[in-house]
Order: sequence, then structure tokens, then C-alpha cells
Amino acid sequence: MNELLVDMAEIVNLIKWRARQRVRQAVKDGLLIKPDYCEVCGNGGGRIEHHHSDYFRPLDILWVCPKCQRNIHRHIRRLIKTKVNELMPKPPRARHGRGKADDLQARNRGLQKRAGGADQAAMIELRGLL
Repeated sequence: MNELLVDMAEIVNLIKWRARQRVRQAVKDGLLIKPDYCEVCGNGGGRIEHHHSDYFRPLDILWVCPKCQRNIHRHIRRLIKTKVNELMPKPPRARHGRGKADDLQARNRGLQKRAGGADQAAMIELRGLL
């Protein structure tokens, strides 16, 4: 299973690398013109990066400043996390977040408190009544 995940990660990284290379080559060849301003916030004069919304369309990009690039990716991660949480079934929870042995110990402590510190014989009688 881990090998499959590694293989998938390598494939995804290769696709991303190829898309970035296509953009660099298109800018170098004059097919794409890199603007001097961010297409999201309009700030200019600083570093401008390209953002792919779809790596299978490598020349369909958005020119953004580093701050907007971080915000875009932060928003995407939040959306993915929300979607995964919606799709994943919630695991059944143990009572009070404890296991069976802890539940029995808690029950015994409760019986001891209700018995007011009674001796062991009285505890056995109380357990039989419950």
C-alpha cells in the first residue's frame, strides 16, 4: 500500500513539474507574458508567481503575489479537509472515551462511593443488585 502511495506521489510531482516547465518555456518563448502585478489583489512591484488551478491545463494560470498564493493554497487545504471530513464515516466512540476495562473500574469506584466506603462483602452485594 505504501509503495502505491509513493508511486502516486511521484506521478503527481512529475505532472506538476511538467506544468511548471511548460509555463517557464512559454514565458521564455513569448507565448505568455508575465505581468508586473498580482491578478488577485492588484499589488505590483514585487515578486509574481504563477498558480495552476489544473495541472492538466498547464498554460491556464493565474499570476499572483506570494501572499495571495499562500491564501489560495490555505483555502484549498481547508476545503479539502472539510470535504474529507464529510466523506469519512465517524468511528464509533467508546463510552466516555474509555475502553471496557476503564468503564468497569469507573463503575466500581462509583459503587464504592455510593456504598459510603462499605467493606468488600457489601460491594459484592451491591454488584449483584445492579
